[in-house]
Amino acid sequence: MKKNLPIYFLLSLLFIWNGCKKERFDFCRLDKLQASGEWGIPLLNTAYTIEDILTQLEDNDYISQNADGQLFLNYSFDQRRVVTDSILLSFPETFAKYQWRETFYSPAGYINSKDTTFLFKIPDDNIIIRRGVIMHGYFDLAISGNIGNIVISCKALKDASGRTFIRNVTGNYHQRIDLSGYSLSFSYEDTNRIAMDVHFSFQGTGESKEYFMNIDASCQKLRLQEVTGKMNPFRGNFSDVLDIGKFLNKNRYGGSLTLFNPKITIHLKNGFNRIRGVTLIDELHFTGQGSSSDILTTYPSTIQILEGMDAAQDIEGLSSVFFSSNFDKLNFKGYAIVNPLGFEAGELSVRENSTLDIKANIGIPFELKSNEFYFYDTINFNITDSVNMYDFIQGLVFRYVIGNSLPFNVNSQVYFYNSTQQTLVDSLFYPYLQLNGAFQEKMVETAAILEIKQNRINQVLNADKIIFRFKVNTDGRKVFVNAKHGLKAILGVKIKYEFDPS
Repeated sequence: MKKNLPIYFLLSLLFIWNGCKKERFDFCRLDKLQASGEWGIPLLNTAYTIEDILTQLEDNDYISQNADGQLFLNYSFDQRRVVTDSILLSFPETFAKYQWRETFYSPAGYINSKDTTFLFKIPDDNIIIRRGVIMHGYFDLAISGNIGNIVISCKALKDASGRTFIRNVTGNYHQRIDLSGYSLSFSYEDTNRIAMDVHFSFQGTGESKEYFMNIDASCQKLRLQEVTGKMNPFRGNFSDVLDIGKFLNKNRYGGSLTLFNPKITIHLKNGFNRIRGVTLIDELHFTGQGSSSDILTTYPSTIQILEGMDAAQDIEGLSSVFFSSNFDKLNFKGYAIVNPLGFEAGELSVRENSTLDIKANIGIPFELKSNEFYFYDTINFNITDSVNMYDFIQGLVFRYVIGNSLPFNVNSQVYFYNSTQQTLVDSLFYPYLQLNGAFQEKMVETAAILEIKQNRINQVLNADKIIFRFKVNTDGRKVFVNAKHGLKAILGVKIKYEFDPS
């Protein structure tokens, strides 16, 4: 079963600057400048589509696309044996004791006989047995006393050949009896009580004498192969907690978005033949930092389990899913009940290897709306200390071309950052660069040249990193993200200088 939901892939697809090639700003070659002029340095020249990134992912089991390129995020849950026959057909170890003690006078040599019944009860917490076949189990029988011959028989217990269980005992006795293949037969009034008929005899001594008999019995590892009877409801739980937080670098993104038209399909395989049931989902939501977002509109969500069912069923009543960068887990939890009517369902049968299996598939198309989601990316800004560049650099000119085929408006900013001082020292755009979304499915290009004047050069040169920050929104629209969508980016810098080596 897949245990991780890489929401990071979703975010990577929405903000694919994370996939761009990162060049280092390298000014080392300025050391040898000896005249006035300009140097042009390409910093970034790349283009990616979402499809390009998908082909590079090592684990792409969660993202799929249809023939038109529409993307879907999928999570699958598969738990076998949520409810099993062992709940009904396995019984705990049970013990019973029987003591008989009486004083008799009879003539010497006279044979006295007596009949009694010893009851041994199998637990009836889950089922009242009408009939059944034992797969395996042991019956330990120990007898002690001062009487003669003892015959113990049980009409409700027969071996594989149909012979009634019977044991002839003389004196003290202890035996472990293998019950494999034995059959059981009760009336419902017996409520799982096995009546062991005991016939015993003892010889008179011509005087009063106390006669006694002790019986100790235990049943161990009792497991039925099949059973017919009246059953209580029996249930099994299922749950999954997906740690999506470990895939998310929250220092680089934040915000929220709404995902539309999720689809949840539950596949139920009911191996209990003619027994009905019900599955209930009572948790399916994103959680994190004291808040949560439900994926279902109603809890618990109930799915009926029909006799012999082996089919998928869509969950009704879904609307939209709110996702925030505060969420770091997806919780999925519920339970299944077989025979919810209990004894009122009447007589039912269960065989070995009967199970209830549950599969779930959560599919969320990349149809979304976002008021704001932001993303950071960082590249190094490396300047050599071998010359005092402040004395001869007259200006920096940045040239950019950005093409956007994603259906998002993008507010872009480039910050110059001093990591030693942990300070933003300047920014490239004022207040920011607006990139219009490709809502008509055509790439929108924005190109310009920006010059950093002399009064800002020292601030820029004090930076050792450049941070790209992108805020995106869908302009209040629901949009579809397509595998063909993407960005292209060209970024370069020219350095204006005047250098006098004397």
